Amino acid sequence: RLDAAHVRSAVVKRDGGLCSHCRVKSNKAWEAAHKRAVSDGGGCCSVNNYKTLCRRCHSAQSVADRHCNRTWSEYEVDALRRAVKKHGKGKWAKILSDPEFSLFNQSKR
Repeated sequence: RLDAAHVRSAVVKRDGGLCSHCRVKSNKAWEAAHKRAVSDGGGCCSVNNYKTLCRRCHSAQSVADRHCNRTWSEYEVDALRRAVKKHGKGKWAKILSDPEFSLFNQSKR
């Protein structure tokens, strides 16, 4: 098993400190995230199973990962449509910070 600090250092060095999703460069506000979710068997500690994500994109990915293993309710689908209409397509950070859509910040049910 690799040391977490080693993994973070190796991943950010490999990726040049750029978020693999939004492509923003940050010296501090990034995280080494699994490419394949732990819940899907992606617990492998190889550096190859990690990508650099800024904290906002990592948070959005985590929410999406929690919700992808089950069917969304009609209420959740409607809330997502309203959130996208209000904030725009792909604007997870804004949606997650909006109290009106707090259901997306809940832990897995």
